[in-house]
Amino acid sequence: MSFLNDPVVMDALDKLLRNQRPDLNEFLEAAADHMDETPIWGMLVIFGKFVMVYDQLREDGTENEAFQEAAARAAADPLTQALVGSMMAGMANKAVGLE
Repeated sequence: MSFLNDPVVMDALDKLLRNQRPDLNEFLEAAADHMDETPIWGMLVIFGKFVMVYDQLREDGTENEAFQEAAARAAADPLTQALVGSMMAGMANKAVGLE
């Protein structure tokens, strides 16, 4: 069974994401001036967007619907694409001995 079909998991995920939204949003706004191009900031911003979208979508949809749509939007985000591309390039460079 997929975790998306497990009501216990989805309930726990829903509580986690919805409860952390205000604090995560506050942190990202406070830290905005310190963000740079390092992967950790990119991951935090992507996760923050995911959480905000999930919370918004939960107003009108189920946990499963909100999770799948928020995940799809996060995957399609240009920042996600750039971060993944950078990580893949780094792994390729390491594999061929350029790093």
